[in-house]
Order: sequence, then C-alpha cells, then structure tokens
Amino acid sequence: MHISLLHPVEKPSPATPVKPDLLYHLSLDRSLARLCPDEASRKVLFAVITQITADPAEINYRQQILAEFLRTPALAEALSACIAHFSALQTAQKDAEREARGIGASRTATVTSAKNLLQTQAICCQRTLLSVTNLADLLDQYPLAAEGLVNLRDICRAMAENPAHSRLLHLCRKYSEFSERDLLAYRFTLAPDGRMAEYSLTDLRHLPAETQKKKGFPLRTKTPTRPGVPVEIQDREDYDSLIASAFAALAAHFSSVTRELLQTLVPLTHELRFYTAALTYAAALREKGVPLCFPEITPQTPTTAEGLYDLLLLTEFSNRDRVIPHTVSLPAEGGLLVLGENGSGKTVFLRSLATLQLLAQAGLPLPCTRANLNPCTALALQFSHREEREDNAAGRFEQEVRELADMVEGLEEGAMVFLNETFQSTAYTEGAEGLCPILRHFGACGIRWILVSHLTGLPAMLSSKEAAVYRMGADYRISPA
Repeated sequence: MHISLLHPVEKPSPATPVKPDLLYHLSLDRSLARLCPDEASRKVLFAVITQITADPAEINYRQQILAEFLRTPALAEALSACIAHFSALQTAQKDAEREARGIGASRTATVTSAKNLLQTQAICCQRTLLSVTNLADLLDQYPLAAEGLVNLRDICRAMAENPAHSRLLHLCRKYSEFSERDLLAYRFTLAPDGRMAEYSLTDLRHLPAETQKKKGFPLRTKTPTRPGVPVEIQDREDYDSLIASAFAALAAHFSSVTRELLQTLVPLTHELRFYTAALTYAAALREKGVPLCFPEITPQTPTTAEGLYDLLLLTEFSNRDRVIPHTVSLPAEGGLLVLGENGSGKTVFLRSLATLQLLAQAGLPLPCTRANLNPCTALALQFSHREEREDNAAGRFEQEVRELADMVEGLEEGAMVFLNETFQSTAYTEGAEGLCPILRHFGACGIRWILVSHLTGLPAMLSSKEAAVYRMGADYRISPA
C-alpha cells in the first residue's frame, strides 16, 4: 500500500541533491524566510527544493495537489489537522510498546498489568481505525481532482469498508472496555516444551446459559504434550501467568495493526508541511499583487518564462512595481550568454533563472504570468564575488578553476550550470580564452549552461548553435545582442 503526497510511485526516480551553499548564493534562504516565517514548514520546503527530481509525472503530481489546496484552503487545513492526529496516536502507541517490552521482560507480570496493556493497545488500535474512517469521510466531502488526494481517499475508503476493518473494530471495542468482573474463559494449548502454543479467550456472557453451566469457571484444562501424557494446570500462579501471556499476545496483535497503519499515514504529516509552506509562500506573493503560475512541463523544449520576477527583490521591496520582470527563453541545449556592464542587473537575472528552475521542479508556482519548464537532472552554481583586495585576484582565479573542474567531473547529460561573472578577476581576453573551452565541453556533454559576464570577447568565440547571446541594458532589461 503506497500513500504519498510527494511521490506518485512507491519507488520514485532518484533525486539529485544540490550543494548546501546554493540556497545561500541564490538568497533563497532569505527570500523564503520572509515569505514563510514558520521554521518547521520552511525546513521541509527546503528539503524538497534541494532534492531535484526531473520526473515530469512527479512534478505534475505535486502541482495538482497544491493547485487543489489553493482552490480549497479549507481542505488543506482540515487534512493537516486530521493527519496530525495520527502523529499523536503514534506517540501513544510507542509508549504502550515500551510498556509491553517492560512487562515481557518481567517475571512478575500480573494479569492486571497485562490487562491494562491490552486495553491501551485496543484503544490505540480503535482510535487509529476510526481515524482512517474519518479521513475517508473528510476527503469524500470535496470534489477532488488531484491524483494524490484521490488516491489517498480511495485507499482510506477501501480500508474503512473492508469487512476485516469492522471485525477488528469490534474486537478493539470489546477489549478496551472489559473489566476484572467480566466472565472470560481462557483456552490454551501447550507445546511439548511447556510453552503456550495456542490460546483463545471466550466471553461467557455471550454464550447460551446452558453452555455457561457446562463450562464452569475457572477452567481446568488438560492438553496433551505428547500422546498419552496429559498436563494439568491447577496452580493459580501458572494459570495467571498463562492468562497474562494471552493478554500480552492479543495486545501485540493490536499493536502490530496500529503500527502498520501509522507507519503508512504518519509520514503524510511531514509531506503536508511542504504544502503548508507552499501555500504560505503563494499567499504572501499574491498579497503583493504578484502573478503566479504553474509551469507546463515540456521536456526537450526550451524553458520559457513571461514576466518573471526576482524572488529576493520582491521580498525586499513592498511595491512590486519597483521590480522589473523579464521574459526569457532558455535554450533546450547549449548555452545562454548574457553580457552587460557592472550593476546592470546580470546577477539578479541569473538568480531569477536558477530560482525558477529549482522552484518549478519542486512543484511550486512561479512569480510570472506564464512558463514552460524543461527539467534538468542536476543543477550547479558557480558564483564569483568581487575581491576587496586587488592582490587576491590570482587566488580567486585558482579557486574558480578548481570549482569549474569539480563541475566538469561531477555533472552528466541533462544537468544545468549557472555561472556568475566567472573569471572576472582576469584580463578580458585571457578570461574569454580560458572559459570558452569549458563552455564548449558543457555543450558537448549535453549540459545546458547560463553565463552572465563582462567578457565581451566570448560571442566571437562561440557559434550561434553553441550559445544564444543577450545583452542587459542600462534600464535593467534584457534583449538579444
């Protein structure tokens, strides 16, 4: 039984983690902290964003669920509260299991302690079964369209309507309510080594009166351990020990059912935090009047965005009109080179594109009017920073060379590389001559790249098939060079 709100299949395609400093260089940590103040939800959001999935089915799966929650906020709130109840039940069930281990290790376990344990586990199991029914009833109240939510509803409804569910619920009620005064008959069979092999408990109140008289109480049981050699249990201490064992075994049965159900449902608590954070993120942007859209997943075609806003600037300015949106088309293969003077907004543009790719592949809506997404299999970033001291230029150049060497070693076909002012510490001609072979290597390996640079000699070294060239103007707007 597979239930997940993040992955449509039980064994999803392996995700590719991005480097920890990527969120810092893109300022995503700052942007999302302002848009989503709840730290616990934001941590889950970061965890999903930084595990890149290139599976279109998985991205669409998340988009559908989030779109459903955006249309019906009451559903998201009610579902979160319902799933949180399973977490509370799991805590109670684990406490009962610890108590069971203690009773099992004790040689002085009493019928009363075993009975209390049985009652606790029966109550936990009963509440879990009822919660499954409540979850199905909740989801039945909404006209669901998202595959993940429909799947969750159908599985819970199938469990709730299974005849075994009703029988087990009846047993839970029975053993969560019985007391010391109840007339119970215990039947058990001993194995040749003297241990209990089988047992049964019969509530004599539900037997015909004539049968009750024949049974009598307490029982005197004879069970052959081997042919012709009966074993008689007449000692009260042995009798109580067997009863306690029967109670403990029944408690273990209820516990196993509860544990299996909770292990399946409790992880939804973690997954729903992702959607809670995503809803908060979307609400904060909508409050600023920022358009939001889910990108259409279009493998093998360029990633495009119309009216794309930079997320960090949106959080820094109260008025969205102070942020200039861009319309851009990334190449389906090869590279994109953006030239411009210092301070023209090249770095902001690069940050917007990398943020678009990360958020879109996590299944989140984008701050733009329309978008198409060509998923990448991995994402790498090389962010150069201007050095305060001129005599440190050589050290910076060597560091950039090492960073690019690591990229070349670690990336494969389908990856994307974002390069910010690489080799800016060198002379223009030398920087272009050093960088051009690396960019060609990325293209030959099927790795898409986006470079913002001041190295004006690069366009002459790269063919139109190897790179599309744009220029960032003084008005912070981008146009073909």
